[in-house]
Amino acid sequence: MPKITTNGLTMHYQQLGEGPDVVLIHGITGSLAMWYMNIGPALAKEYRVTMYDLRGHGYTDAPPTGYTTADMAEDLHGLLDEIGIAQAHFLGHSYGGAVALHLGALYPERVKGLILADSGVPALLSLRTLKDWPGWEEMGDRLAEHGLTPETDLNEIDPGEVIRKSFDVPVHYGLRKGKLRKSDRIKNLLDNTSVMKDFRNVCGLTEEKMGEIECPTMALYGANSIYREIGEHLKERMPHCATLALQGGGHFYLVEKPETLIEPTLRFLKDPLAVLSSIA
Repeated sequence: MPKITTNGLTMHYQQLGEGPDVVLIHGITGSLAMWYMNIGPALAKEYRVTMYDLRGHGYTDAPPTGYTTADMAEDLHGLLDEIGIAQAHFLGHSYGGAVALHLGALYPERVKGLILADSGVPALLSLRTLKDWPGWEEMGDRLAEHGLTPETDLNEIDPGEVIRKSFDVPVHYGLRKGKLRKSDRIKNLLDNTSVMKDFRNVCGLTEEKMGEIECPTMALYGANSIYREIGEHLKERMPHCATLALQGGGHFYLVEKPETLIEPTLRFLKDPLAVLSSIA
């Protein structure tokens, strides 16, 4: 279980394969395990793949504070220094994509390209609306049982409470398939850290700052994802960003149907500009 110490905490990471560097970044309440069964091995056939646990997640330390994208970007920068990665492509899911964006804003020389997998970005969370969400037709009745309507302001909802309500729902994919979502790790993250407050903090990653990120960026959003409008906005804001809507996909398409992420990612890694031109 390789670990390094940086930015005041001990971080857990894993590496697969050889070749140019690709770094994978999971989202809130996840861990590097989400990449380990499908996406990591697929990319490792041609690349050196580095996966790691964000602070507070998996086997990385869980300090009480420091969960903004700015904090996480500094953690990642320290990890790159410690394990000797000068420059890489970065693939981030959900909050992990926001961390990758913040790294690109702070340390552009370290980033060859960005792949955003259904990424929510604190500065753009107001674009998540149930009113325009394609999934409302399918999920609306179940959401209404919890008092949600198309006019509900999602930024007024306590995300920690939503996660706690999911504790008794079995996991459908991955290494923990069939087990309940509740775990000591997630409970500690919610109860003893500032993550639920910090993850909505813009903390310098403004729209203007994202507009200065010049590396090739591919934003892959599920056609049925509540985050899809964020992807469309990034395409307009960032100078070299193209967005692709994946048909039939929601927020977790990469674990439900990993091949939908693997195929465009491999094409992007080989020739980013050609891929952006083809999906623009």
